[in-house]
Amino acid sequence: MRHLPSTGVLLLAFALGCEDPPAETAPPEETPSAPAEDPPAFEGLEGFWSAEQSDVILSRAEEFDVEADTSELTEGEQAALDELLAVGEVMQGLYERSRHPQAEAVGAYLTAYEPTSEAETGRLERLRRLFRAASGPLILDLEGERVPFAPVTPAYEPGRNVYPTGLDRETLERWLEAHPEEAPSIRAVRTVVRRRSEASLTADRAVMEAHPWIAALHPELEDRLASGPDDEGFYAVPYSLAYADDLAEASRRLFAAARHVRADDADFADYLEQRARDLLSNDYEAGDAAWTQGRFSHLNAQIGAYETYDDHLLGQKAFFSTSLLIRNAQASRELEGAVARLADFEAALPGGPYTDVRARIPIGIYDVHADFGQARGGNTASILPNEEHVTRKYGRTILIRRNVITNPAILAAAQARFRAAVTDAHADDLGERGNFDRTVWHEVGHYLGPKRTTDDRVVTEALGQWHNHIEELKADLVSLWLMPRLVELGVIDEARRRSAYAAGVLRVLVTIRPPRTSPYATMCLMQQSWLLEHGALSFEDGRFIIDYDRYPAAVEAMLTEVLAIQRAGDEAAAEAFIDRWARWDDAVQGVIGRATDGVAPRYWIPRYAALH
Repeated sequence: MRHLPSTGVLLLAFALGCEDPPAETAPPEETPSAPAEDPPAFEGLEGFWSAEQSDVILSRAEEFDVEADTSELTEGEQAALDELLAVGEVMQGLYERSRHPQAEAVGAYLTAYEPTSEAETGRLERLRRLFRAASGPLILDLEGERVPFAPVTPAYEPGRNVYPTGLDRETLERWLEAHPEEAPSIRAVRTVVRRRSEASLTADRAVMEAHPWIAALHPELEDRLASGPDDEGFYAVPYSLAYADDLAEASRRLFAAARHVRADDADFADYLEQRARDLLSNDYEAGDAAWTQGRFSHLNAQIGAYETYDDHLLGQKAFFSTSLLIRNAQASRELEGAVARLADFEAALPGGPYTDVRARIPIGIYDVHADFGQARGGNTASILPNEEHVTRKYGRTILIRRNVITNPAILAAAQARFRAAVTDAHADDLGERGNFDRTVWHEVGHYLGPKRTTDDRVVTEALGQWHNHIEELKADLVSLWLMPRLVELGVIDEARRRSAYAAGVLRVLVTIRPPRTSPYATMCLMQQSWLLEHGALSFEDGRFIIDYDRYPAAVEAMLTEVLAIQRAGDEAAAEAFIDRWARWDDAVQGVIGRATDGVAPRYWIPRYAALH
């Protein structure tokens, strides 16, 4: 799970992871991993947004600098970091491709296009900036709609480019009911779903022939691809086949990075080698074990496909990312001490008992060197991995991104939005540590609560397309629920508790009515509605009044209901809960949204020193 900033937006998303295998050898010529889409026939910049259209978005955007101090790294660590930057570029390309079938073509065209006039030069630069910021040809406009700024078809697909174009959830679910034997591969977190067409089957067989290691690592594929086409049918292939050339290249780079860093950090080298193999096997367990159990020196890296937020069809497919991080040793040690009472927190949760949590969890404070793919933007923290069978055995790691959370521009915007939303009596309630504390304990919150339902299903699978909404809501509530307990333990003082509660109010400020496909913004709106109905917030003369005395009880009441939904694994109850509380009253939410929208950027675009 990742954590988005409370300042309005994340990278143009509303505020609403032994022996080298055969792939170490030189690859064959690139082969198609899917039936090729007809490339768009672009003519000049016809059909692309005008400079004026682009400026509607870009005028509400602000760049922020992201830089990490690499002066303490060894020569081997520096060399490894260079290889990992190359891995990140591969993951960035895969992320763009997996979100839209024509993203690669649009990106290449905008990069290569030679403008014919001064006006076209300015227009082209704006389009390139939009593409870099949006990681593709679609962007969320000021009304919260996903719209294309390039002449692409389709404009938006809930299945993005990991399901067939035009497929809706109901059609796929009906087919799976009739073909339950296909469900494990279709629903798997790292597979691409295809229509069972002759073109798809032929292309995938060609990839297997070009890359013999695929058949060795995925023996089930030969039978899956052997039978003929079916106009009404579907099948799934692992990412290691769908993106074979790219993942083979990333794997080679990871092995090279491991060689550079082994003398300085053997645990990190082990992790990189395991992740290199994971990308080919499509099974991350070995790499995740090395990641969560290793004791790394200076470097850490989130590499691969983890988070499912971009899958708006089933909510099951993970999308690629890389985050390169440099550890702040002293701050990390202090935080490790603060989470030592995790088992006690778990035991005190409403609705328990739940499965015991690990006594030691890997948690660290880091500075971001560079982000790629789904991790790029204002991501302030992550807790990974997510798969239950992995986390049950090895736990998870928590990555807090210090130089994003504490970025001066983001902090200033947060203060401005908060002050625009609350009465003058609360103007100074949000301290510098408030959002930091809330974010840290949000990530810890993902560790707590039910992982399996009462009938022994995995919670994330049981809640289907709503699991991200409910899980992120739970983590937010656990963070706030923990604050009085942290005061009792001496981890924070009363001033920091009040500031964290103020950050909780900042968190729920939603600029516009969010689409249901936005888990973060939807669950923020839900919290706002709940706090209003339960008296922790009241609305007067266009601003919020915070009742800090009622705040803890309101949080615990909502947390109790959310934990019950997770424990029951009731997808229908989750949807009903979302429908009830994600309500929008223009006389309240609309007024607050308009007040906060005008005082801070709507979009944040990171500028990484390592990439410039």
